[in-house]
Amino acid sequence: YDTPIHAAYTRNYYAKFIDFFKAFLGSALKGNKGLHKAVITGITRVGQASIFSDLNNFRTLILLKEFKMMRKNI
Repeated sequence: YDTPIHAAYTRNYYAKFIDFFKAFLGSALKGNKGLHKAVITGITRVGQASIFSDLNNFRTLILLKEFKMMRKNI
């Protein structure tokens, strides 16, 4: 998700892209009876960014933090 968002920002069509992407994610993920869970990957931390605000049970996982916690438990 982050590369097209960055490209939209640097090319001055960020607002249009966010509107499109939010609708795209909503139709692909919400109410999709054939989908139990989805994973969206990227390198930019989004937290509860506006493009994800309509999604339910959204969780941000920071892999480096999780990896450090796993190493401590080994």
